[in-house]
Amino acid sequence: MSTTRTIKWAAILALFLGCQLHKVCGDSTVDLSPLKACFEAQHDLKSISADFTQTRALKTLKSPISVKGHFWFASPDRFRWQLGDPPKTIIIGAKDGTIVIHPSLKHAEIGALSTSGSFPTQKVFEMMGLSGKRTLEEFQKRMHVLSLKTSGTRCHLEMLPKDPSAARGLSSINFDFDCVTGQWLDFEIVTREGSSIRTEFNNVRTNSVINGEVFDYDLRGFTVNHEKK
Repeated sequence: MSTTRTIKWAAILALFLGCQLHKVCGDSTVDLSPLKACFEAQHDLKSISADFTQTRALKTLKSPISVKGHFWFASPDRFRWQLGDPPKTIIIGAKDGTIVIHPSLKHAEIGALSTSGSFPTQKVFEMMGLSGKRTLEEFQKRMHVLSLKTSGTRCHLEMLPKDPSAARGLSSINFDFDCVTGQWLDFEIVTREGSSIRTEFNNVRTNSVINGEVFDYDLRGFTVNHEKK
């Protein structure tokens, strides 16, 4: 998996490449009521702003590397994810696609949601209910639930995309959330070869006013590559 695609997955969720899906237990064997409650709690969600710490444990690294960052989301589909301070990587997305920006290199990559081999970024937020319209039934059309466990109000969900191209190389996508408030706590991407990227959220603020300029970036002076469809 390339660095760019790894970062994209970490950004989304996020929120998320084929696996042998015949080993996945059926959703009918798992009590999904906490996940349904999470979606319902996000019904009126308009925006999110949060700090996060991302820890990468890769086969090519002797020890895990952690970096701090910030995340913004505005309903229904605009987001910005940036790593480092000053940011070393910025990902800005909307319904039309994503822009991966490397400020220090003066370089950017623009990809459409239909780009071959890329999991639709904006769809991850829809799957997790961030659009305010996602239902459990729609979620189940896209994701296999491996397990869901609760401890108090904290819920731990393990899942895989049903789309084989989106699940290729993944062991699981792990997602922790508060099933009462619907707040994201952390998520982790685990590959079949043993690498992982874990993102823990803190200082989460919901429905606060976000300046629209956050989702824009001046690329004058940058070299820009466009991913082929």
